[in-house]
Amino acid sequence: MVSALAEDYYCIAGYVGWCDLSDPSLPDHLQRLNTDPLLVGLRYDVSDIDGDYLLDSMVSSP
Repeated sequence: MVSALAEDYYCIAGYVGWCDLSDPSLPDHLQRLNTDPLLVGLRYDVSDIDGDYLLDSMVSSP
C-alpha cells in the first residue's frame, strides 16, 4: 500500500511497518515484508499490553 503511494509521491522515502509479534505466521510476514525496499523498520505497540507479554517465549528472540 505505502509502496504504491511512493510511486506517485516522491516525498515518501520509506515507511515503518507494524506486525503482531504473537502471530504464528510472523516469519512468513517478515519474509514478505523484507522484499519491500521502502520498509525501513517494524514496530509493535506495547502501550496497551501487560508487561510480561514481551517476556513470553512466543515473542522473545531465540
